[in-house]
Amino acid sequence: MFFDPFVQSQKALELWTKATQDQLARMAEMGKQIETLSAQQTQLRRDAIDETARLMKASVDYATKLGGEWRKISVELATQAVSVTPKA
Repeated sequence: MFFDPFVQSQKALELWTKATQDQLARMAEMGKQIETLSAQQTQLRRDAIDETARLMKASVDYATKLGGEWRKISVELATQAVSVTPKA
């Protein structure tokens, strides 16, 4: 049986080179996937911020309107209370 160390080391180097290139290709693909996921996360965060701001503005508008209605009711009730004449 013939054993050539150069051929064996050449095969090992080829195997190593192929494995390394495959791993680099997988790492590049993983990097692209991470970039895509990161962009999606950023968009979801922005959407959440926009929704939170919309809800906060709606809450402020509602509280302002509610306060105005309470003031109007208070004035009406006070007017009614004053205009009631006691019966003798």
